[in-house]
Amino acid sequence: MNQEPEPQPYFVRIEDYATDQLIAIEDYIVDNDAPIYAYDFVWRITQFCYELGLFPRKFTQRDDIKNDLHIVGFEGSVTIAYHVNDSARVVSVLGIFYGGQNWEAALKSMKFEAE
Repeated sequence: MNQEPEPQPYFVRIEDYATDQLIAIEDYIVDNDAPIYAYDFVWRITQFCYELGLFPRKFTQRDDIKNDLHIVGFEGSVTIAYHVNDSARVVSVLGIFYGGQNWEAALKSMKFEAE
């Protein structure tokens, strides 16, 4: 029987800006007397980001901000923005926005590598 090979997941890279945002989320929650929750929450966000490599085009595409930009909500309080590069098979997590931050304005003001 001739079977198609399983597609390989995309490599996921969490960019520096998104990493800084994760640290800020953790610090904010720790400062509000919930350190155990903070570590667990940031771990879950990070795990979810790495899972984006399995189905990178599953979530909302926002080409009006950047070509191949996707947006996904996480647990009702986080918005994750990521770029998909099909030729390189890479998902780049560009931003992780918490608690009602204006992610759209932040992304529109960002300078991306190709610009």
